[in-house]
Amino acid sequence: MRWSTRVLFSSLAAVLVPLIVLALVGLPSVSSQISRSAEADLEIWTRTTAAFVAAALEDLQREARLLARDPAIIQGVVRGDWGTLARGASPRMLSLTLERVADLVLIVDERGAPLVQVPAASVPAGTRLPIGSPAPVGTVQLISETPMLLGAVPIVQDGRSLGTVLVGRKFDGLAKQLGADPPRMELLVLAEGTPVYTTLPEGASGVRWADATRLGRAELGGASYFVRAVGRWPDVALWLLAPDAGLQATQGLVSTWLVGFLLFAACAMFVASWILTRCVLRPIEAMGEGARRVAAGDFDTRIPPGPERELGDMARAFNDMGTFLQRWRREVEHRGRDLEALNAVASTLNRSLDLVPAVEETLEVVRRVTETDVAALYQADEGGQTLSLIAQRGLSPELVERFRVRPVEESSFGHAMKTGRPTVSAPSLAEPRGYRSQITLPIPVKGEMWGVMILATATARDFTPGETQLMEGVAYQVGAALERALLFAETREKGQRLESLVGVAQTVTARLDLDQVLENVVQAASGLVPESSVRLWVAEEDRLVLRRESGTGAGAFGGRQTTFAFGEGLAGHVAQTGEPLVVERVLEDPRTVNIEWMGQEGYVSFAGVPLLFQNRVLGVLAILTRRLTRFSKEEIQLLMSFATQAAIAMENARLYAEASRSAAEHQALFELAGLVGSTLKVERVLDVIH
Repeated sequence: MRWSTRVLFSSLAAVLVPLIVLALVGLPSVSSQISRSAEADLEIWTRTTAAFVAAALEDLQREARLLARDPAIIQGVVRGDWGTLARGASPRMLSLTLERVADLVLIVDERGAPLVQVPAASVPAGTRLPIGSPAPVGTVQLISETPMLLGAVPIVQDGRSLGTVLVGRKFDGLAKQLGADPPRMELLVLAEGTPVYTTLPEGASGVRWADATRLGRAELGGASYFVRAVGRWPDVALWLLAPDAGLQATQGLVSTWLVGFLLFAACAMFVASWILTRCVLRPIEAMGEGARRVAAGDFDTRIPPGPERELGDMARAFNDMGTFLQRWRREVEHRGRDLEALNAVASTLNRSLDLVPAVEETLEVVRRVTETDVAALYQADEGGQTLSLIAQRGLSPELVERFRVRPVEESSFGHAMKTGRPTVSAPSLAEPRGYRSQITLPIPVKGEMWGVMILATATARDFTPGETQLMEGVAYQVGAALERALLFAETREKGQRLESLVGVAQTVTARLDLDQVLENVVQAASGLVPESSVRLWVAEEDRLVLRRESGTGAGAFGGRQTTFAFGEGLAGHVAQTGEPLVVERVLEDPRTVNIEWMGQEGYVSFAGVPLLFQNRVLGVLAILTRRLTRFSKEEIQLLMSFATQAAIAMENARLYAEASRSAAEHQALFELAGLVGSTLKVERVLDVIH
């Protein structure tokens, strides 16, 4: 064999050996790294799903606890009367099912016999339910072959358990919250190894799930899934299914690149060795060393190109490969950091349903993960003309007072609010501190713009698309947490209003003196609508007469018209129609009377409800507020319920007064008759008559 040939083969061997080492060592190493990253992502999703299930069970237990403490429900269970339960608990139970908070509401007595269930006949007889526990229970159970999240709370009075309230919810709502694409995670519920619920479009049949759950993988419909346990209960077990198509695609791409590089390097080195055998041995050795370093994970390795064209091209190709691998590693690390940041934000937001503390702690996390100096959250006020500061991190007290309220039209916040897209602009948040860059992120809640989140930095910064996408994800998490907090606050407010209504009804009906009843009605109504003025009109024949008021500036009804005919003014309109009336801008309504006085008092909105007793109008209860108020349907229903109680109390007081007068008259007549029959002295009889 010629010497040049031996040198050629020696050179090729010197290059191919390191490249083979790269293929044998680098590919498994990269594949293992990808697998570990995918496993970490899957673990995050599993923990997130478990947290969603736990939060859902806590919500159901809270709703069951509110029902178990309802006096009407306790009274109905004590009596064992489903009619009392239906009258007292139906509005609350129907609202839970209509608002999709729950799919099942069941009240049973201490023996487990059902008293009320919504919807009717939703629980077959003989179904084993989590009742009899002295403490609240949250579990997942099969009901009518359907897995449901159940919250069970005992009904207790004087330390004795009277029965149990159970609130259930199907998995459909939970599955919608967890749906994400990409990747799309699927849920599977197994009962004794048999699927009873799944979000898989093709269903879960044809798979031996006992083996799949043991091995952690399943093949279904030509696709491969990871299988991970989320939670186990006595009847069922919840599993998370994650497709591994992305992992296989990534591993295939890396393999293709490495194989392509091997082929390219082998061909290039063969040509270079054939042309300049004596001049390329050292560059080939350097390239082999570089290949070994890359295989060991040192993607910063670079080979200086030689003067020869062919070797220079090969060195550049090698360096391009290192650049690609380095970029790929940065992207993987960046994605991992983004997932960790979103997980940290989600974990912080899920710690509490109290809005302001949760948001303040979240803003600190956001400021850290986004490497910004200021993070602030603004909420749009009524009408969407201004934004109010809700929480912040990084602003001084002076700047907080200065920027507590910001106009929408005259600030950089307006564009983000109108378009619903992030806006990068020159800072308008804190000019005196020298902030150089600012990004405004809109926060939608229930399909409407709730407000914006502001992030600002003291140094000039260009927010990359990846950073903007991460911040959008954070804003979405904040919006979701706000929606949960608002829903929780709304539910809590409804419960407090119902409790207030019970207490108010007891206060109003506690006295039988009419004047005292009217005073109690006005004072109690003032507590139902905070920061309001209350006026009570009483029907006397065919007119309305103002008898009581609270919260107004004038005294003794001075300077105003206090007697209306039916149909005159807003109160007269309510009395004539017998229906509630809401006017958001009272000074602009042509039916308004006493406009000058209302303008001086600063009244803006009006709500009036009739006081009805057996379809007879006893009067009108009017509520006036000094700020624009949009009375909701629930608030009007609350006022109507209160008005019914007030009308009953007024009618009882009237009947009591009439009975008292009649009794006094009969007593006087009785005394007169006795005197007439016992004496013949006319003077004494006349004195008694006078």
